[in-house]
Amino acid sequence: MSGQNVFGPVWTLGAIKRPLITHLRLWLPDYLREVERAEGMRPDGRGGWVEHEAGTVDLPKSWRRTNGDVRKWPEDQLPAVLIGLPGLTADGVRIDGRHHVHETHVLALSAMVGGRDYEATEWLSGVYVAALELLMIQQPNVAGLPIERLTYADKAHDVLPDSERSRTLVAGTATFTFELRDVADASAGPIEPSEDPVPDPGAFPEVEDTEIEIERSAI
Repeated sequence: MSGQNVFGPVWTLGAIKRPLITHLRLWLPDYLREVERAEGMRPDGRGGWVEHEAGTVDLPKSWRRTNGDVRKWPEDQLPAVLIGLPGLTADGVRIDGRHHVHETHVLALSAMVGGRDYEATEWLSGVYVAALELLMIQQPNVAGLPIERLTYADKAHDVLPDSERSRTLVAGTATFTFELRDVADASAGPIEPSEDPVPDPGAFPEVEDTEIEIERSAI
């Protein structure tokens, strides 16, 4: 977000995603380990189950911003966490009485994981999605983002096209919506174009004198 100058607040996609990545990197290790402890079991590769020791699931090896499209890039190291902001909800723009604009975004958090077989990969996807889900439900306040009304909306586990035969590459996604407040001020903005738009125009000048025309009429 830009500073509060004559234009008012300005939010770019990067300015929204950077705090989200920092937030997830900070909290995910705690939630991943808690989900492992709560799960307690894992597939044994022979159709059965064995005890699972917490702390053995790999933490994310790569983090990537995306527009919501989940696919593996060659440089992705697994497990990978993808932070997607594909757009706004159907009624995603609200303007209040102060002419401040608020947006309701869709947030898709995906964990791309791989395993020796489908059962192991699906189990790992489930662990990651549960951790992302619980993290955002319990830690909705993201430093640097004016977020309100974060809502858990959906989740899915999808086999990625790269592994349709072996089904050993799965993306689990937890989807949320949240309102980002004060993305713009409709009453702000410069009065006329500047000769040089590079320097910061600074704040609006303070009004020192006000001229009001009064027309008298008989009562």
